[in-house]
Amino acid sequence: MSMRAMRPYTYHDVGEWGDEIKAIVLESRSDLGPIGAKGIGEPVFAPMAASIANAVAGTIGIRILNLPITPEKVIGAPREKEAGG
Repeated sequence: MSMRAMRPYTYHDVGEWGDEIKAIVLESRSDLGPIGAKGIGEPVFAPMAASIANAVAGTIGIRILNLPITPEKVIGAPREKEAGG
């Protein structure tokens, strides 16, 4: 997909959200960690590696199964496929 094809899509930034998002503090402890803290931001990172791997596979036509996906792996992938690996 070219950048020209992406122009019709709009992206919202924080300035456009207004007062729609409100932080609510819940006072409760977790026994899972040493200081009783809870994490909330980590779940959004779980699908990121799979999304990037799918984008790379869709672009080069070869699925790279081992993380991290480095430029060397992307460049070498077609050669490995031709060699039967």
